[in-house]
Amino acid sequence: MGEDRAVDPYTVLGIERNADHAEVKQAFRTLAMRYHPDMSIEPDAPRRFEEVRKAADEILNRSRKPAISAAAAAAADASSMSWRTERITRHPRFAALFSAACLIGGCIIFVGALRVHQDLYTYNRVPATLQEQREPSEAQLRIRELLMEKRQAAAMRGKDGKQA
Repeated sequence: MGEDRAVDPYTVLGIERNADHAEVKQAFRTLAMRYHPDMSIEPDAPRRFEEVRKAADEILNRSRKPAISAAAAAAADASSMSWRTERITRHPRFAALFSAACLIGGCIIFVGALRVHQDLYTYNRVPATLQEQREPSEAQLRIRELLMEKRQAAAMRGKDGKQA
């Protein structure tokens, strides 16, 4: 294990210490394709691929944030969430607030769907008089006319069927 800490990431990637981000990324891509376990038949390919990945991460992250201790690095590798997300989700009230937000969001979606359903239902419903509804649209009036014609035709067929 002491051997892993002594490995220089620039040596692993085969680049110079003054290499920029583009050169680091290119070296990583080349070596990743060479040592990827799905691409390589070499027996030590998974270990080499992991070394290349860690070396590239170390070099690329060095400029973004200060160096972190080995314990903090291990903890960061163990968690897939960022520290901020983890901190928020572990808050005692998070579960209650998240549940409330989901409930409210679900209610809003349900009310919207119900309103759409009611609007569609009013198109199919033919009131006794047009005064039951305030200012119907042209589409509603046309649908009502068609429904009334359909009902009258059905009633006529029914009368014709009973007489025969």
